[in-house]
Amino acid sequence: MSKMEDKSIARVATWLYELCVDVDVESFASRIKIQKFTYLLEKLFGEELYGDFRFFTKGPYSIGLEEDYYANKQIFGKGGMVSLNENEKREIERLKGENVGSLEPRQLEVMASPFYMTHEEKMDEETAMRVLKKRRPYLELEEIVYGLNKLKELMLTENDRKRLLLILKKETESFEEASLSDLADSEKAS
Repeated sequence: MSKMEDKSIARVATWLYELCVDVDVESFASRIKIQKFTYLLEKLFGEELYGDFRFFTKGPYSIGLEEDYYANKQIFGKGGMVSLNENEKREIERLKGENVGSLEPRQLEVMASPFYMTHEEKMDEETAMRVLKKRRPYLELEEIVYGLNKLKELMLTENDRKRLLLILKKETESFEEASLSDLADSEKAS
């Protein structure tokens, strides 16, 4: 294994540790978590540690990541292995506040799969939902909708949230002014 791969898997292990994700590489459920969290966090942080993700049985899957976590399973559950940059620290704190580390494998599957389909396979959201339901008939529509909504929360960066708040504030200013005016008028009439 190259030094770059060592750093990549150490970064993944650090992300998961900081998010309080319980990982045991021998567990199938943990391996799903490692795969889906890594894929989504790479996209959130704008880092490509593993560029070989493909759509597989439970969604985005990287053979390189699999090889690395089996070869380095002793590093999972240990903190402070890699220094996180300020963006990673800020986003991980936000995600911890939303209890993202407690997501179950199936929830992660219904988050990572549509994201992969819309970004890697270039599907629109509606098509991705339909295709996911066809590929994974055991998933309930409610689960897919929940996953998409949770995904949107997860993938909004701090800058995205600030921009959305400004847009919402602008859009609601006229309603707020009208409401305050109506309130003042009703107080005068009383």
